[in-house]
Amino acid sequence: MVLRHFSSVPEDFRVVEFDLDSNSSPLTLDKLQIGEIGIIHQISSNNSTVEDGLRTRLIAMGLIENKTILVMKKAFMGGPIAIRVGSTTELAIRRSEAKNVILKPQIYSQAN
Repeated sequence: MVLRHFSSVPEDFRVVEFDLDSNSSPLTLDKLQIGEIGIIHQISSNNSTVEDGLRTRLIAMGLIENKTILVMKKAFMGGPIAIRVGSTTELAIRRSEAKNVILKPQIYSQAN
């Protein structure tokens, strides 16, 4: 897989729909596979001081609503996830932090 810079979803990616009913948990960043692209819906917080600080940090790193996010690598055994936000920002975040990034209910995967 060739990683490219992008500011929107590339044309050669196809939509993978998720049927989320009211009883299921939301689609979060930690559920994406390597090479899949999601679009950020919101950064969740349970109104605790620690999580509000995490939310502020994630937003400061560029994880804002309607930004595309590509999963580049995932460490095994529950390690961090390497992501690209938008077209230029690359970072690694803990899986526990990735669970706070709620995505829109569709993801994009490269067409084969």
